[in-house]
Amino acid sequence: KYKDAIIGINNRNLKTLQTNINTTYNIHDILVNHNGPLISESGIKNKEDVVWYISGQDLLSIGRLFITGVPDYTKYVSVGGSKNHNINQYYKILWGTPISYLISDNMLEDQCRLVSGDIFSGEITKKENPIGFYDETVSIVSEKGKRELLGWLLPGFKKYSLSRTFVSSLINKKNTIFNTNKNGSKRAIIPIGNIEKYLPLDVLITPLLKAIIARDIDTMEKLGIYECSPEDFSLCTFVDASKMNIGRIIQDGLDIMELEG
Repeated sequence: KYKDAIIGINNRNLKTLQTNINTTYNIHDILVNHNGPLISESGIKNKEDVVWYISGQDLLSIGRLFITGVPDYTKYVSVGGSKNHNINQYYKILWGTPISYLISDNMLEDQCRLVSGDIFSGEITKKENPIGFYDETVSIVSEKGKRELLGWLLPGFKKYSLSRTFVSSLINKKNTIFNTNKNGSKRAIIPIGNIEKYLPLDVLITPLLKAIIARDIDTMEKLGIYECSPEDFSLCTFVDASKMNIGRIIQDGLDIMELEG
């Protein structure tokens, strides 16, 4: 029943933290008759390796340029998160189009935050600004200014919870409307395995974060900093009990490596 399964091959030895791309070749020889895709993971060994990212829309635009000889300055973006469902839809725009072209003042609720990009890894922006060059989403989230007094002591019938901390995780099956409230402040790293559960990479995330904060370049390299992109850690930021901006820490680590390199 696993003949069509997607199989990921981790090239890093988690005991020695050494990376060897030949691991993929060796396993491929064993699974040569496997019908499903094989994905080689942790193949970036050092700063000499280069990884390029490109979105599907940009790939299509490049293809049209080669076929027709005419550059395509349009793209599709999605707007979502608003209580006004007339806003939440897809739009075809030109590069550099201001967000106000899509969302007028009378369509937005009073207290809300605009994010160019997805809600986890985008940048806060204003209606007058254009959508980010690499962004394909405009996210809208309600602002929540006040914190609840001793909110962690309350049963939390309407609060969203991944860790079954509140009663809502047992009885509330409705869609949740999120806001900007973090429900707590920053605290020491709490290694309970939560962020590892939602990380789509074979990376030892907690030791890596500690190495970045300590600016330990050698350990950062051994733990795979070159394979990381901040957006890959978006869900980790969302579920982190320490309230850390993990994507921001990863970007700081990449900046350190670029500066030292």
